[in-house]
Amino acid sequence: MTEKVTRHDDKDGDACFSLEELVRYVEDRLSVEQRASVEGHLKDCTLCTDAVEGLKGYEGEQTFRDMVREVREGIQPRSRGYEEIGGMRTWYAIAAVLVLAAVSTVSYFYIVKPAPNEKLFAEYFEPYPSTMPEIRQPATSSGDALEIALSAYDRDKSQVTLRLFEKVLEETPENITAHFFVGNLYLLMKKPQLAIKSLRKVRDAGTSEFTGAATWYLALAYLLKNEQSKCRDLLNELSSKSEFYQQRAIELLKSIDSLH
Repeated sequence: MTEKVTRHDDKDGDACFSLEELVRYVEDRLSVEQRASVEGHLKDCTLCTDAVEGLKGYEGEQTFRDMVREVREGIQPRSRGYEEIGGMRTWYAIAAVLVLAAVSTVSYFYIVKPAPNEKLFAEYFEPYPSTMPEIRQPATSSGDALEIALSAYDRDKSQVTLRLFEKVLEETPENITAHFFVGNLYLLMKKPQLAIKSLRKVRDAGTSEFTGAATWYLALAYLLKNEQSKCRDLLNELSSKSEFYQQRAIELLKSIDSLH
């Protein structure tokens, strides 16, 4: 993890986490060990807890960045009453985030400055292409649940579509196709740990048309989590096989090597 800030300590004297680390925690981009460390700290630190709450209250980095700029420049929100931004609790949460931004060892602009592994992920990740939309008939509520989910994926790769696939898994927990697209959607949402859970099921099954693609996306999930050893193992496997993802795997391995 990155260097801790030292502006204030919690009741046990532990230094608080940087704003960057809390953003990664909210976006589920920490390892299991790192996440446990943050959660242990949040139990005793009101400021960091409210900062996390403030981060969760904003949809997208641009909105949060605009608020940070507005407050930092001393501009009072125009034509908005105090109550309109959610009352004291919401304002304190925003203020807590701003305090951490002010004392962090990195600029608050680092929120939108991706780490090298995240830049590579953004460069190589593309959602799995739509599944033959030209021959699929429009799905209806009375249709097959998986077909409805796949039809939705053709049109909109959103939280709503994710929920449709999850409904399929509620009825058929071992549905490999549903697990594959759930993993893909979680990667699109930058939630690698959840993506890994589903993609490993597809890969471990070993009997699906999605096995090669699942291996590729699983490697990308480990890349996003910065678990490069696991990422390399999967890429080496793909690069040794004559299949669709072979050349991409070779190129990504070279790109990872260039980081060192």
